[in-house]
Amino acid sequence: MSNSDKIRLKYELSDGFVDLSKPYNTDRLYYEVLADNDVQPDKENTLYLTIRGKCFNEIMSAEKTVEYRDIKDTTYRKYLQIDGSGNFNLRDDFPDVDYALDFYYNGYFPFLPKPYKYLKLAVGYNKDRDWAIVEVVGISFEPATDKNGNIVRFNETKSGLHFTPDGELAAWIIAFHLGKVVEYYPNGVKAKLDQSNFSEPAVKYEKRSRPASSRGAATSARHADAMGKSLPIKSLSPNSTG
Repeated sequence: MSNSDKIRLKYELSDGFVDLSKPYNTDRLYYEVLADNDVQPDKENTLYLTIRGKCFNEIMSAEKTVEYRDIKDTTYRKYLQIDGSGNFNLRDDFPDVDYALDFYYNGYFPFLPKPYKYLKLAVGYNKDRDWAIVEVVGISFEPATDKNGNIVRFNETKSGLHFTPDGELAAWIIAFHLGKVVEYYPNGVKAKLDQSNFSEPAVKYEKRSRPASSRGAATSARHADAMGKSLPIKSLSPNSTG
């Protein structure tokens, strides 16, 4: 049995199909990542991400316990479950309607995350960079917000994007909730990990308000149909990262 077969997602499903005409509680878009005790980091269960030095240090000290990434047309294959034919794996409580990565659906995101158990976080690209492997205890999704914490919603029109509080579209973000530091490589050299130097965040998920971001909505990603046809993608913010 491979490591990937020993990792599972635990999450809450609605009774029957979700009513997309009603507001959905985004707190329910949380997926606890469960794994057998003998699971070790490997290429299948570990997601590689580059990160700024300040954020890396905050994660190592447990000051920062969540790592956010924008879901874009260039990155969604890293984050979301897709079968061998290129089709998305969707939640069982998602009704049989059209779907796209940037549909707001009243706060409901029907796509399933890949069950990564670890993140490999590296500071930059130099050979002697600092990097570490950190446990993932949960994964969640949330819509992008503006600098005031308001969800950025919009519609596509012939003249471009029209931002409106009742827009049908939104940019979505994936959040990796972090546990303990598993391996640490300062300057690219493995260090003996003294767990007393690192605090382990609580495994139980608690909803935290994300600090308002000046980048606003990031990049909208659209998937047109089950055939994998992609429509043009427009950047919503010049400060988008991830």
